[in-house]
Amino acid sequence: MEVKKIREFLLWSFFLFLPTQLGYHFWPKEAYVWGLRLDFLSPTIYLTDLLILSLAFSSLSLLEKWLKKEWKNKTKILNLGLVLAFLVLNIIFSSRPLVSFYRFLRLGEFFFLVFFLKRFQFSLWPQALLLGNLASSFLAWGQVFKGGSLGGIFWWLGERSFNLATPGIALAQVGDHLLLRPYATFSHPNSLAGFLLVSLFLLWGARESFKNKGFFKLALLFLGLTLFLTFSFAAYLGAGLVFIIFLGKKWSGKGVFVGLLLCIAVVLLSIKVGLVEQKSLNERLVLAQNALVLIKKRPLLGVGLGNFIPAQAEMLPFLRQDVNLLQPVHNIYLLIASETGLIGLLVFITMAVKIFWRAGNVPLHYRAYAIRPYLLILFLGLFDHYWLTLPQNFLLFAVVLGFINTGKNGILE
Repeated sequence: MEVKKIREFLLWSFFLFLPTQLGYHFWPKEAYVWGLRLDFLSPTIYLTDLLILSLAFSSLSLLEKWLKKEWKNKTKILNLGLVLAFLVLNIIFSSRPLVSFYRFLRLGEFFFLVFFLKRFQFSLWPQALLLGNLASSFLAWGQVFKGGSLGGIFWWLGERSFNLATPGIALAQVGDHLLLRPYATFSHPNSLAGFLLVSLFLLWGARESFKNKGFFKLALLFLGLTLFLTFSFAAYLGAGLVFIIFLGKKWSGKGVFVGLLLCIAVVLLSIKVGLVEQKSLNERLVLAQNALVLIKKRPLLGVGLGNFIPAQAEMLPFLRQDVNLLQPVHNIYLLIASETGLIGLLVFITMAVKIFWRAGNVPLHYRAYAIRPYLLILFLGLFDHYWLTLPQNFLLFAVVLGFINTGKNGILE
């Protein structure tokens, strides 16, 4: 079989299985805090990792050519050397170097995926991504109707075992009824919601690649209904802001007014069904305060990649009274600053702005579809950590960056 055919099969499989988290966890002592083992700290090999590794092996000649070309650019080599030196120091001085090294490998995988998608066109990715999202959505509805996980083959794809009585399970109160918020194969309904929302805009940007327009619109409607079913406040708000922009362009001032009313309705609905809970707000506030304390203690290098939870537990031992706080801060900017210091945050912001301006090189009639999912991720990152910490969202973030930088991968053609 030709290398091109193998590469296309791997890419199709990657986009199909992107919403899943089939993987094998390792549990070294570094993955435990207060005797509890945490998925956030567990080195894990996922099916999607194996697919990306296979893509890397199928692209060795491309990587070799790229390295030979970039080696002549002394400025890039110097910048890369400085970044690598910083990351090595970050790993060495972290409280759990093994966890930091694992996150470093994940970061390398992230940038390889961006690199790869910038250079290869693959016209069938929208169909594969849509199928993956449809499977997740059917599973989500099944969980809600059953009031718990479905098990069976879905367990192998990453579904957790839970029901309405599981401690800490995410619920929404609708009137006098408690409704299970769906997880599908994700770690939390908010993570599922963010993935669905960004996927919706990626797929809408690639709508011309679908021949059956009726099926495509019905499929997007189903994904949208599943997004609504997650009862994710941040995703609702993100969708509302996108509608403000969209309606503003269509109806001018009236569109902005309607969009604002929609956002207000989202906030009121979220309060009514119990999405904006005082306990959740208190936890998020405490986590943000702890992040600021960690930044103050380690302002330059940070506490180490992936080390927010153990550093928080070691430096602020009073948290042992509430194990619900054994999670990353719900803000990617505070998370980056606490784990990689202000230097890391500055690098991230610089790269984010640079990527945004590069999108200006994309032809005008394509630009909105290239940049909108990216801006959504940056916005949703204000409210949660999953774009950096959970496998499906993390890799979808890389996909979006790869597409923004190329203008060739079906979003734009």
